[in-house]
Amino acid sequence: MVNSDRTVILAKILMGVFAMSGWIDISGLFVELSVMVHTLPEGWTLPSYYQLIGQVANVATIAFFIYTRVSNRRIEIPVNYVIIIVGIASLVLMIFFWDYTIEVRGAMHSIPLLILVASLSLVDCTSSISFLAYLSNFPASFVGPFYVGDGLSALLPSVASLIQGNGGKTQCVNVSMTRVPNTTTGTYIPGDVATDYQLVPIYPSPLFSVEAFMGFLIFMMVGSLVAYTLLNNVPKLKKLELTHGKNEDSQYAVLLENIADESGSELSDEISSDRAKSKITNGDKLHKHSQESGVIYWCVLQFWSCLLQYGVLGSISSYSALPYGNLVFLFTLTLPQIANPLTCLFAHYFPISNKFITSAMAFAATTGSAYLLWLAATSPYPFLCGSNWGGFIEVAVTIIVVILLSYCRVTSAFRTRSEERRVGKECRSRWSPYH
Repeated sequence: MVNSDRTVILAKILMGVFAMSGWIDISGLFVELSVMVHTLPEGWTLPSYYQLIGQVANVATIAFFIYTRVSNRRIEIPVNYVIIIVGIASLVLMIFFWDYTIEVRGAMHSIPLLILVASLSLVDCTSSISFLAYLSNFPASFVGPFYVGDGLSALLPSVASLIQGNGGKTQCVNVSMTRVPNTTTGTYIPGDVATDYQLVPIYPSPLFSVEAFMGFLIFMMVGSLVAYTLLNNVPKLKKLELTHGKNEDSQYAVLLENIADESGSELSDEISSDRAKSKITNGDKLHKHSQESGVIYWCVLQFWSCLLQYGVLGSISSYSALPYGNLVFLFTLTLPQIANPLTCLFAHYFPISNKFITSAMAFAATTGSAYLLWLAATSPYPFLCGSNWGGFIEVAVTIIVVILLSYCRVTSAFRTRSEERRVGKECRSRWSPYH
């Protein structure tokens, strides 16, 4: 019995380590922007490139879903190997080519870096559904360790980036530049040399290089690969997987049944009550309409939260934060990444089911996002530029907005699953790509 308990504990630890590989590479590159923007020709527009590539990469998720639905085959195990290995290979190549530029139409661009970011985005977006498909092979108790590891994929790179720093305050140095007159104008006088003076920004070096940071990400990815290999090949760990076909709930109900149970007694009572009501045939139309309205509300809230958090805030971060200095930009990139998993963990155990409260949170987050958009629109001279209060307010608003949006996302996910369960088995066909 003791050996069995130790095996389960080991398996849960390995599951958490494996889950880190889902987004740790892209999260790491995002927080490393505080160093990269000063070196690469894209400059402040680099976060926008990252966001655009990441959104386009979602086609991989759609392709995975369509293929599994059409073929009715379980391919998540080999796909997960591909995801981790491609991630490691891309990071290794980045060590050598992250600052390599190519001229395109007269302008220099970081083409190798953007190609490697695209490859990482494709596999990471695929992991959003492929990893969950693999998780469904295990008992419900593995859901918690999986999401702890998923949260660490953002937390650990952020902590590493804070340790690395971005060199501190930028200094502007007056540099003299010698200019020789043009002899073709006919005004050249032998020995006549002009001297121009120009302010040049000097960016102090961080504690360790971008290449060393990439090495840290590779180390974590290799650890995830080892953990995943052990889960799939060690007989004692393999026995922990559920046997597909034992019952119709064994494949994907683990995610749907237990998350709702863990989200509080209120959701559990609603589910139990709705199971009893499912036998009632008279007057179900009004009840069904109410259910559909609830699902639509939570889906819209999920859409809006994801749009702001992953579509808007990331792409404007350099414009809203860099005018206040490198340190503000570093905190804007890293502190929200730390707050996000902690908020998700808190919301997992203390979800809010009141639509008025969640709507108020969404409105407050939208207002904060509008403020950040205003700062970006007025860049490089935003509100309170040059004042310490300006940077403090920008970082504080960003953290608060991320906390509110994260809470809305997790709560809407819980509530959507709870509402869908009222419809019965139909929800499984919506969430499972193998139904």
